[in-house]
Amino acid sequence: MVRRGCVGTLGELDVFRPLLLALAQQWRLDTRQELIALGDGAEWIWKLMATHFPKAVQILDFWHMTEHLWNVARAMHGVGTEESKAWVKQAQWDLQHDLTRSFVCRLEEWRPTTPEAREVRRTELGFFRGNETRMKYGTYLGKGYMIGSGVMESACRQLAAQRLDRAGMHWREETADAVLAIRTHRLSTGAPPLTMYA
Repeated sequence: MVRRGCVGTLGELDVFRPLLLALAQQWRLDTRQELIALGDGAEWIWKLMATHFPKAVQILDFWHMTEHLWNVARAMHGVGTEESKAWVKQAQWDLQHDLTRSFVCRLEEWRPTTPEAREVRRTELGFFRGNETRMKYGTYLGKGYMIGSGVMESACRQLAAQRLDRAGMHWREETADAVLAIRTHRLSTGAPPLTMYA
């Protein structure tokens, strides 16, 4: 049985962190043998996970990673070219087969000739080096882990956008978090009873 626990806020990290930790405590995540942290590459996510869930397996969302592959492909081979498409397809295959180190090595060997392409290499090489341990997609898929955050992003749209952004919906910023608290509880399955803190 799959269970889902949700938290949501329009606030900053200092508002989100205690909500996440309260959910983790309610769900007793500290007792789980396996915990997966699937993120879009934002540094604050990895820091939060390392601080509070150091044993969690950190996975970089495959589709966010692919956006970075396209940045490199366009700098290497031009926008919309067949060479760009082929390069991205090969890189995805490599990463889905745990050839992460060889992929990063090939990127390190790339010698762009324009200042713009050199900047892309510098930025994207830093991104891929920094996330190298989070891109073992073959291993993750073999263990049945999700590598894409689409399900979570869809839940966020259901959670917030459908209530706050639809035509005829009225809300104030100061009360939107209260609405989100109710909606996150309703979208959670098999959750412990709702605890409200004043």
